[in-house]
Amino acid sequence: MTSGAEIKRITVIGEDRPGTLAEVTELLSSYQLDIRDIATNKVGEDAFLTLQVSDYDLGLNVLLAAGFNAIPEESVLVRIEDKPGALAGVARRLADEGIDIRGISMVHQQGNHSAVAISSDDDQRVRELFVDQLYN
Repeated sequence: MTSGAEIKRITVIGEDRPGTLAEVTELLSSYQLDIRDIATNKVGEDAFLTLQVSDYDLGLNVLLAAGFNAIPEESVLVRIEDKPGALAGVARRLADEGIDIRGISMVHQQGNHSAVAISSDDDQRVRELFVDQLYN
């Protein structure tokens, strides 16, 4: 059983070319899927389109069926202090436990705290390590 909030994202990886964003967003729209968050990055000749949609499973299946290289990603949402070194402390703790971080992003900041989404090779262990800092 898992506890704590999770963020589920889909990353579409492909050749950087005009029209990919339009194709992906039009496809999702045709299934009445709302895009809740979106980010794009280019690395060399490749494009990475990461998104959250209103129905994760449907969105992933629709993209895969249309031939997109869509990769599912689930992240654990952890609350950390918003101060210099806090993120370094999280990274060190995970490294010391031998946990490979696949992705990390700051998703929200409020007051003296930030919400950090961590995707790893052992999300259950991340939950155990940060049990007192999980968003519920």
